[in-house]
Amino acid sequence: MAQKSKNNKPRKAPAYSADSMALHLVGGLVLIALGVMIFLAVAVNMSGDVFAGMRQVCHGLAGGFAFLLPVLPIWGGILVIMSTQRKPPLRAYVLFIVLFFLVLAVGTLFVRTNPGSLMDFFYADNQSRSTTPGAYDLYLARAYELGAQRSAGAGLFGMLLAWPLWKLLGAVGGGIVAVLLAAVAFLFMIRLDFRKIFGQMRAKQDQRRMAQEQEAEYQRQQEMIWQRQQQEMAAQRALPQAQQGDGWEVYVPQGAYQQPVQQMPIQQQRQMRQQPQQTRNAPPVQVGFQPTEEEYAGYEQPSYKTAPEEKEHKSRIFGRKKQEEEPAYVPEEPRRSGIFGTRHPVEPEPAQTYEEEYFEEEPVPQPAKKPSRAVAWQEDTQPQRTATWRDEEPEEEYQPAARPVKQKQQPKPSWAETPPWEDAPVEADAAVVAPKLQQEPPKDAWKPELKLPPRKNAPMGEQVEMELPPPYVYPGMNLLKQAEPQVGISPEEDAIRAQRLEETLQSFKVPAKVRHVTHGPAISRFELELAAGIKVTKVTDLGKNIAMDMAVKSVRIEAPIPGTSLIGVEVPNSKVATVTLREVMESQTMQEAKSPLVVALGKDIAGTPIVCDLARMPHLLIAGATGSGKSVCINTMINSLLYRCSPKEVRMILVDPKVVELQCYNGIPHLLIPVVSDPHKASGALAWAVAEMMDRYKKFQVKGVRAIDGYNAKLEDGEDFMPRIVIIIDELADLMMTCKRDVEDHICRLAQLARAAGIHLVVATQRPSVDVITGLIKANIPSRIAFKVSSFIDSRTILDRVGAEQLLGWGDMLYLPTGAFTPTRVQGCFMSDNEVNRVTDFIRENCEADYDPNIIDQLDQMEHENGGFPMVDSMESADDPNSDASLLQQCIEMAVQDGQVSTSLLQRRLKVGYARAGRLVDEMEKRGIVSAKDGAKPRMCLITREEFERMKENNELDD
Repeated sequence: MAQKSKNNKPRKAPAYSADSMALHLVGGLVLIALGVMIFLAVAVNMSGDVFAGMRQVCHGLAGGFAFLLPVLPIWGGILVIMSTQRKPPLRAYVLFIVLFFLVLAVGTLFVRTNPGSLMDFFYADNQSRSTTPGAYDLYLARAYELGAQRSAGAGLFGMLLAWPLWKLLGAVGGGIVAVLLAAVAFLFMIRLDFRKIFGQMRAKQDQRRMAQEQEAEYQRQQEMIWQRQQQEMAAQRALPQAQQGDGWEVYVPQGAYQQPVQQMPIQQQRQMRQQPQQTRNAPPVQVGFQPTEEEYAGYEQPSYKTAPEEKEHKSRIFGRKKQEEEPAYVPEEPRRSGIFGTRHPVEPEPAQTYEEEYFEEEPVPQPAKKPSRAVAWQEDTQPQRTATWRDEEPEEEYQPAARPVKQKQQPKPSWAETPPWEDAPVEADAAVVAPKLQQEPPKDAWKPELKLPPRKNAPMGEQVEMELPPPYVYPGMNLLKQAEPQVGISPEEDAIRAQRLEETLQSFKVPAKVRHVTHGPAISRFELELAAGIKVTKVTDLGKNIAMDMAVKSVRIEAPIPGTSLIGVEVPNSKVATVTLREVMESQTMQEAKSPLVVALGKDIAGTPIVCDLARMPHLLIAGATGSGKSVCINTMINSLLYRCSPKEVRMILVDPKVVELQCYNGIPHLLIPVVSDPHKASGALAWAVAEMMDRYKKFQVKGVRAIDGYNAKLEDGEDFMPRIVIIIDELADLMMTCKRDVEDHICRLAQLARAAGIHLVVATQRPSVDVITGLIKANIPSRIAFKVSSFIDSRTILDRVGAEQLLGWGDMLYLPTGAFTPTRVQGCFMSDNEVNRVTDFIRENCEADYDPNIIDQLDQMEHENGGFPMVDSMESADDPNSDASLLQQCIEMAVQDGQVSTSLLQRRLKVGYARAGRLVDEMEKRGIVSAKDGAKPRMCLITREEFERMKENNELDD
C-alpha cells in the first residue's frame, strides 16, 4: 500500500539551481534548433555549405529514411525543457528510438539490388577490398558511404542491427524478426494492453453464453407450462367421458382434434413435435353436440364449477396471458334427460389466422332472439365483460363434450360443500344485452361547463327553451407564420471570434480561455475561464474594449454565469434569427404547461423556448424604449391567451392610450369592455377592477375558500363560473400624466390584493423613470421584463441593476420572474400585423363579442356624475378652470378678512397647486382687489367688506 501511494504521487523534477535550469533550457532550445536545421537540410533541400554537409551526414546515417531524423532532436529538446518543471516521460521517447532503428534495419535487410540483396552486394564489394569481407566495421563504413552518395539503403543506423540479424538468421529471417520486434515496440509505445482486450473478449463471450442459457431456460419453462396446460385440459375433458356407462353417448366429429394444433403459434408447434404422443394428441375443447331451441323446454342446465385460479402465465394462443382468456369450467355430473330428439353435431369452425384476428373488422354483438340458461348463467358470472375481438371466437370450448340421454335430478350443493373458489349458484333468466360501445372523447378536448341559473316561478310541466352560447372555437396554428430555417454559425467562425476575444483580454493582461460557445437566435455567449488570481471586475470593466475589438455594437458580460465558475460574454450574431410565435406555441414546454395563463415569450441564449405563467407572476411590469419590442411582446401574450383559453376561463381589459396598438382586438369574446383609449375611462376601468376584487373576496369569505380555484371547485347549481381577469396597459406614462393619483392607487391595490382573486396586471411603459414607475408600483409588481433602454439609470429603475442599456433592441429582452436572482436574456417572439388580423378575424367570425353591460353602464355613470371627466384626480379637479368662480370668492373672502393674501397661503388653505393659486392671485390683481406684486411680500387687499358684499349682490364675481 505504501508503494502504491508512493507511485500515485505526481512525478516532480529534481531541485535545480537557477544556473542548471537555464542550462537545461538552453540545451533544449539547441536541440530543437538542430532538428529544425536537419529538417530544412533534408526535406526542404536548403542551399549552403552547412546545409549540404548536414544533408550528406544525415543520408549517411539513415539513407533514404533521413527525413525521420529531425524528430529525434526536436522531441529530445522538448523533453529537456520539460525536465525543469517535472520529470519528463522518457518511456515513449526511448521506445521511439528503438522503433526507429528497427525500421532502418528492416529497410536494410529487404532492400534489393541488381545481383541480389544489399547485404550480398556489400559482401561481394568487400571481397575486393579486404581479406575479411564479412567484418562488422566494413559493413558499417560501406553502408555510410552508400547512403551519403546515393541515399540508398538505411545508412549506418540501419546496419547497426541489420548485420547481426543477417549474420545469425539470414536476410529473410532477420527481416521477419526485425518486423516483429518493431511491432512489439510500437504496441508498447502506444500502451496497448492485451490483457484488457482479452478481458473484454472474454466478457462478451460470457454475456453471449448467459443470454443463450437464459433463452434456453425460457424455452424450457414455456414448454413445461404448455404441457401442464394440456394435462389440465385433458383432465377436464376426461371427467364427463368417464361416466359414459351411466347413459352418456359421445360423438366426436372427424378432424376435431386438429383444431387446437392449428391455433398454436409456430414456435409452440415446433416444441410440440418434441412432446410424447399422448400429450400431442390431446382431445380438443370444442367437441360434442349443442341442443336445439325446442329441446331447452324440458332440459335443466347442469351447474358448473369454476376452475381454481392458477398463477399468471402465458397462454398458447398468440402468447396472451392465461387470466385474460375465458375461464375454463369443470361441469359436475350432468343430469340425464330422455327428451332429446335428433342430435345436431357442432362442426368445428376453421382456425382464424393472425392477420384475421387483428385486421378483420369487428361487428357489434347483437342480442339473442331467445334467452337461454347457458347465456344467462354466463351473464351472471361475467357481468362486466366488455366487447372485444375475443367475443367473436366460438364458445364451444365451455360446452360439455357429451350430452345426457335421460334427465337425472340432483340436489343443489350446500354452502359447506361448495369449494372456496366457486361462487354460489344464482338462478337468473335474464335476457342477453349487447354491450354498448362508448367512444370516449380525447382527454384534452374542450368540455363546456354551463351552469345556468334556475328559472323562477316557472309553471310545472312547461318546457323552458334557453339559447345556449356557442362554444369557443380555438384558432388553428395555420393562421400563424411557420418558422423559416436559419443558417447557423460555423465552427470556424466560432474559433476565430473566440481567439479574438482571448487575444483582446490578453492584451489587457487578463489571461482567459474560452471553454464553451452557446448560440442563440440573436447572440452567442462565450463562456470564459479566468486564470487563477484574476479579478472578475477586470473583465466587466472591459466591455467597451471587447465590443470595439469584436467589431460589434455592444456586448453584455454576465459574471459569473449562474451555477458555474465561468464568465459569459454575450456577443451579437452577424445575422439575427427570427423567433415566431408558432414555434414557441408548438414547443414541448408550451404543450406540457397546465396553467391556462401561460404565454409565450421567446427563446433564450441556448434556443430553449421560454414561457411565462401569469398566474405565478402574478403581475408583470414591461419597460423599454420606443421600437424595442414592447407592443409586439404584448401582442404575443394576448394571442397566447386566445390560443389557450376560452372566454369562460379568461376575460381581458385592454387599455390602449396610444389608440392604434390594440384596437384590432375589438369584438373578440374575451373582452369585458371595448378597448379603452381614454385615460379617464381607463382610470374608471381600474376602479371597477378594484371593486370587483373586493366583491370576489366577499364571495370567497362566504364559501370559506382562499383563492379563485377553490371557489370554482365549490360551485353549486345556479352559480356562475368565475373567470380570471387579465388587465393589460400598453402605456402607463400617459395615464400617470393625466390622472396619476387614482391610477397609482388602483394599480397598487390590485398588485397587493388581486392575486388570489384571479386578477392579473400587465403594465408596459416606454419611459421607465421614477415618476412613472414609482416606488409603490415597483414594490408590488415583482416580475419584470426589460427591453433596450437609453441609459443605465432606466435599467436600474426597472431591474434594479444595469444591463438593459446594452441590449440590441428588436425583441431582445431581460426576463426577471418573481423569485429569480438573475435575469434571463430572451429573444422575443415576433408576430406581424397580418398574423394578428388573421387570428382576430377568425375569432370574430366564429364567436360574437360578449361585453359586460354592467361595466359599461358604470363607466358611463361615472362620466356623467363628474361632468364628462370621469375619475379625475382630486388635485386636478381643483385646478379645473370651471371651478374659478367658487374659488375666487373664497380667495377674496380671505383677502378682505386678513387684509393681505399670497400664493402660498392659498395653496395651504384651499389645497390647490401652485399654478392654480398663482392664477387666482393674478385674477384678483386684474380686478383691482389686491395690489401688484412687490417682491416676496404678500399682496395687500384694496377693497373693504362693504365693497365685497356689493360685488356679490351685483354678481360681478361670476363674470
